[in-house]
Parts: sequence; structure tokens; C-alpha cells
Amino acid sequence: MGKLQQELSQLNEADALRELLRHSEQALVAITPGSAPKLLTDIEDAHQLVVRLKKSGADMRPEQGRLGTLDDRVVRDAGKIVKALGGPAQFAALRAQLNPTSTELRWQLDAILAEGCRLQIRQLLTGLAAVAVVIFAGWLARDFLFPPDPAGDAVNAAQRALQDSNSTQAITEINTGLTIVPTSTQLLLWKGAILQLQEDSASATAAEASFDEARKLLPEKDFLLERSQVYLLLGQYKRTVGDMDTLIARVPESAEGYYMRGGAYEALGEKANALDDINKAASLAEAQGNDALFATAKVRMGMLMQSP
Repeated sequence: MGKLQQELSQLNEADALRELLRHSEQALVAITPGSAPKLLTDIEDAHQLVVRLKKSGADMRPEQGRLGTLDDRVVRDAGKIVKALGGPAQFAALRAQLNPTSTELRWQLDAILAEGCRLQIRQLLTGLAAVAVVIFAGWLARDFLFPPDPAGDAVNAAQRALQDSNSTQAITEINTGLTIVPTSTQLLLWKGAILQLQEDSASATAAEASFDEARKLLPEKDFLLERSQVYLLLGQYKRTVGDMDTLIARVPESAEGYYMRGGAYEALGEKANALDDINKAASLAEAQGNDALFATAKVRMGMLMQSP
């Protein structure tokens, strides 16, 4: 089984887990022959750490949410990862070398490709930017498409501050970004969501003001989808459910709304609700000709059904 990197050896397990998640998220930005084996090893190590920390009584819901997203992206990028490793035979050799006990889809990439999933994955990749704007709130796509990205840099800095439980510093980082891109809806939504974490009346008022500024710049559907994605990244899963309840009530045929709410239910441990919503998202996406979201939802359903 893969070992944690030497530089993590002095950190406690929770810190090591966050480092593994951060490294894996960065590795998925540009998959290379050198990074692909370590990516799979790090994700496997992260899953093992989550299991150990949960047994010790730690609340792992935020980390599980990030791991779920990483697993999804590994499956979606199966073609890239297997190619970077040198082909299905090399992927199988790495799996044999690491000898993972997991039966998750991330260790079945060769089988996925062999069983004809190349077309779905290719469709997903070609539509990734469009899907990211709707489902993943646009901020990740902008990191790829328009570097340098002051808004993305500010969000990354804010997330690092939040990992240290420093919401004041996180707001400072977001405000720094807003001085450069004052009309960034991404930053306005992050500012509002972080202010809500402070749970006092002044912060609540400031949060609503920030959300109001974002609403002026976005259609309501996009506002709700983008804010719910920020909530997901902050571990505010019930708020994601609330936003998606509102969206689905207004737009009953919103496949994206069902998919996003399903992800929040999954993070909350409500597997039955998650399966219902993701299945509904797949049905709507198929009827609407949204092949990318349909493929994503089907993969996510498979992973959910395999989970305990």
C-alpha cells in the first residue's frame, strides 16, 4: 500500500490527510506520467486515514466530501490517468503493486475503459468546462482557462486560512481579491459564506449584503448553484440542500439542482436521498440531451451503490 510522503511524517494524521487531499487536487489539474502513480497512492492513503480518524471519533464529513469529489474526477479522467501510466497493463501492474483492499471505481479504470466507457468519458471531458460552470460553480474552470486568476488565488488562500480555523484571515484574503476583481461573483459568494460561519448578527448582515451584490450579477438559478457549491466546499451541506430545495421548487426540471443536492445528501450520510436525487438528475439529463451530466450521475450512482 502506498506510504505517506516523508515531509508529512511529523504532522498528525488530520494534517497529513489535508495535505494528501491538497496534493491530489493539485495533481488532477495536470496529470503526467510522473504524477499519476502518486495521485492514486495519495488518494488510497487518504481513504485509509479517513477510516482511522472516523474510528477515533473525528468528524470527517468535510474530508469525505472532498474525497468523493476526487474519486469522481479520477473516474472521469480515467482515460488520461491510464494513458499517463502507459496503458491498461501498467495500471493493472500499479494496482497489483499497491495491492489496495478497496474495490472502488478508482481502482477499476482499466475495466471501465475495456467495457466501453471511453465514449462517456470523452464526452465528459469535452463538456467539462460547461459542466463545471453549472455544477461546480465556475471557479474551477476559470482556474484552468484564464490564468493568472486573482479570484482563484484569493479563494485558495482563504481555504488555507480556514484549514487553520482562521476565518478572519480568510475574509482578509477574499477582500484582497475583491480589490482586484470587485465584481467577481465567486469572491462575493465566498465572502458571504465565510461570514456566515462567524455566526454573529453583524457578520450575518454583512453576509447578506455580499450575497445581494452577487445576485445583481447573476441569474437566480446560477446564483443558487454557485452558492451551493461554495457551501459544499465549506462543509455546509444543509445550506446546500436548502439552496437546491429552492432551485428545484422554481425549476423542477433542473438536473443540476438534483445532482448538487444529491451530493450534499451523500456528504450528510443520507444515502437513500442521495441515490434518489442523483438518479433523478441522470433521468433529467438524459431527457435533456445533457450527455456529460448523465455520464457523471451514472458514475456517481455506481460509486454510491458500492459504498457501505
